[in-house]
Amino acid sequence: MTMLPFLDYKPDLSAYKGAGASQLIQNVVPRGDGYGPFQDFVTFTDQLASGNDSFTKILLQMDGTNGSTTFTDSNAGGSAHTWTPVGSAQISTAQSKFGGASGLFNGTTDYISTPDSVDFTLGGSNFTIDCWFNCNAPLGTFRSIFGQCEAAQTAALSTIYILRDNAAGVLNLFVSNGTSIFAVIGTTVFSNTINPGWHHLAAVVAGNTMKLFIDGIQEGPTAAFTGTVNNGATPMTVGRMGDAPGTLWSGWIDAFRMSVGIARWTANFTPPGTAYGISQACRGFFYARKTDGSIAVFAGTATKLYQLNNTNFTWTDVSKGLGSYGTLPNTDHWQFAQFGNFVIAVQANVVPQVFNISSSSQFADLAGPPPQARYIAVVGRFVVLSGLLSTPFRIQWSGLNDPTNWTSGVNSSDFQDFPDGGIVRGVAGGEYGVIFQETAMRRMIFVAGDLVFQIERITEDKGLMAPYSLIRAANKIFFLAPQGFHAMDSTGVPVPIGKERFDRTFFGDFDSGSLQLIIGAADPAAPRVYWAYKSQAGSTGLFDKLLCYDYALDRASVVSMSGEYIASLARPGQTLESLDTISSSIDALPFSLDDVAIASLAKLSMVGPTHMLGFFAGPNLEATIDSSEQTLDGTRARVKGFRPITDAANCVGSVGARENVQSAVTYSTEQAVNSKGLCPANVSTRLARGRLRIPSGSVWTFASGIEPTFTQEGRR
Repeated sequence: MTMLPFLDYKPDLSAYKGAGASQLIQNVVPRGDGYGPFQDFVTFTDQLASGNDSFTKILLQMDGTNGSTTFTDSNAGGSAHTWTPVGSAQISTAQSKFGGASGLFNGTTDYISTPDSVDFTLGGSNFTIDCWFNCNAPLGTFRSIFGQCEAAQTAALSTIYILRDNAAGVLNLFVSNGTSIFAVIGTTVFSNTINPGWHHLAAVVAGNTMKLFIDGIQEGPTAAFTGTVNNGATPMTVGRMGDAPGTLWSGWIDAFRMSVGIARWTANFTPPGTAYGISQACRGFFYARKTDGSIAVFAGTATKLYQLNNTNFTWTDVSKGLGSYGTLPNTDHWQFAQFGNFVIAVQANVVPQVFNISSSSQFADLAGPPPQARYIAVVGRFVVLSGLLSTPFRIQWSGLNDPTNWTSGVNSSDFQDFPDGGIVRGVAGGEYGVIFQETAMRRMIFVAGDLVFQIERITEDKGLMAPYSLIRAANKIFFLAPQGFHAMDSTGVPVPIGKERFDRTFFGDFDSGSLQLIIGAADPAAPRVYWAYKSQAGSTGLFDKLLCYDYALDRASVVSMSGEYIASLARPGQTLESLDTISSSIDALPFSLDDVAIASLAKLSMVGPTHMLGFFAGPNLEATIDSSEQTLDGTRARVKGFRPITDAANCVGSVGARENVQSAVTYSTEQAVNSKGLCPANVSTRLARGRLRIPSGSVWTFASGIEPTFTQEGRR
């Protein structure tokens, strides 16, 4: 029998009479001899979340059902602490900052308490205590948020407490070194009528200084502190000042946290916009290479920027001032670029952020000052910003070799406005830049002198439909235009790659309200590019399909895969010694040692639906491949099965049949390949096709086609 090869993924075309197309090519990648397996997604990092880390010794989210008296301490950095409610202290859903509930305290009998712990030994460490509070007390009485001290509040037996005083109604911070009590006196008055509602409190001791912040703004002067913090033995309380009577809080408290070993804020900051330890969806990630070859990985959420800890694979908040950024619009992502030691991150709601990978611990505003922008690229020795918040028809570039200079006319920094073509939706970087607008494309070529860049039009009516579909791979650029998928060299013109192949199928399947989930990524390990997209049947906020295009073979396939963001990534390398910090067992490591050996080589990666980063390094996905449809020119055929041409020992086959091209295809019962290498069937039909399915977890490398077994029947 003649082999019937598995042909190209061209769902736009009919597969009738072997018309050069296979209809269903799923969870595979193109190979020269057919198709190969696509591996499942495997995570290796913690979730993208901030605030609950190794420094966190107390974390009371104050969540639960209304009236509950259970106060759960979910700290990630200390031991378990049991908090006992006193009086009628309870969870209330009447007020909350996060999570729909908070702790309610009546001001006369209510507080919660936990025994002293080694976790609360502050000594000479930096520390931070912060929470959200809502005051419901009139002026004239002491009201305490938190404390560890004895009833008389002597220096010898006290540690720390925070209270609202009875006269001025301001919050005060007191810290004892065992001999003296040091204080920071606030300036903002709080009562049931003055500054009501929710406010953020942060008490910070850093070295020999004490600071108090309300809503991210420092209250009063910085106070001095000498010695080490006294190690008290009395219970730790929230809603009362330790064992001191008559100082109980009246109102609500939410998201109470004690952090030991870190001064989380030392200057004015933006208060957190989400609950601590609550993971958020990834809205972009990026890796940068340091001069020593090591890797720094960054990710963004709607309000935060994070850096991956290369040892324990947790995420560290590196947002500016450890605060929260203006919420990223649902239609946007963070974009990143590396320029020397600088990693620059942009999104429309904030000033471009910069992180020096050789020295920074937090992002900061990029100097210049640059415009706020959605998109970033590096063209030659310039940083180029587009999608500008104030002037969307403009691109603007930095000074030559200087991303901190954005003054027009200085060191070749300048901008260019475009009178037509619509808003700018991105720039593909490289030695030459390609500017993508809504309905036009332009090339930018560095010419030095006063002109700086020569900008020439490439297309009149073709632009970028989905801003995040833009891919730079090797010397090629790939993108989605309103007319379909295209490829081009940076010095050439766009050429359609999906026309009469998969463009119509894509446009009929994708969710037009989720253009931000059309995300392009290059596979650094193969000549392939991928477009993730959300189908109309997909879940909100997640893409659920990957369109794979092999530009060396000029062939495509589709993969069913759900996630939040996709990009290339080099796994942070590990030494054998550092593996002990991750796991005491080689078998229990969350990744293969083979991956560590090639850690410097980038791979395709993704953040999945649970906000964790990983690689496509798991078992092979279930693969399904259809052959093209065949007919004997009107003669009926009795199909007795087919032999799959594959090295998959575990596979099953079925025969798709229909009487005419107007009918739907029905498939026979699947049959496993037998000892003769045949997937048996017994189907009488006019039009037939074969379907090969290789179950998930099967070990295989190629599937080239099928050898059908059939006999001719009569013409009826």
